[in-house]
Amino acid sequence: MKVILVDQGRTVWDEASRLQGTIDVPLSPRGCKEVASLARKLKPLRPKRILCGTGQTQLETSQILAKGLGCRVVQHPELKALDVGLWQGMLHEELLRRYPRSYKRWCRDPQSVSPPRGESVGEMVARVSEVVEEIRRRRNRTTLVMVTPGMVRLGAEALLTGVRLETIWSERVSTEAWTGIDI
Repeated sequence: MKVILVDQGRTVWDEASRLQGTIDVPLSPRGCKEVASLARKLKPLRPKRILCGTGQTQLETSQILAKGLGCRVVQHPELKALDVGLWQGMLHEELLRRYPRSYKRWCRDPQSVSPPRGESVGEMVARVSEVVEEIRRRRNRTTLVMVTPGMVRLGAEALLTGVRLETIWSERVSTEAWTGIDI
């Protein structure tokens, strides 16, 4: 089985450097174009389904991909974005000003800090692991796409590859819109 991990599309909040978290934000016009372009690139891989969380950004991304790929979308609440609590909606520069120590630490090592009234990275990884285990149990020769926000994508990648999240986080240099993993 091949799992293609895809970042949810770009929103106006991303373009403004605003932390989205679990707040529903539609794709920006640029995001829509990028996702449609990605669908054309993924078409030769012939995925059979797309898994995504329940947020608007993930669902909109998945629907654009599904239209271009000719496959269905299956929502999993466990794949929703990391809840960043009181930090949701704030500009990154605002977070640096209001929460300088904890925000800098979170950027360096997200597992070491939980945003105020938010979810820990460990909690997020635990819920994502439920979907990954379901994928492993179905082990077949199909290809599926998993659309997630960045932090959830890193958690899913760690779970699917067996590489520690800290390693993936510290080595994340890729700006690729997708990653393919054979399991």
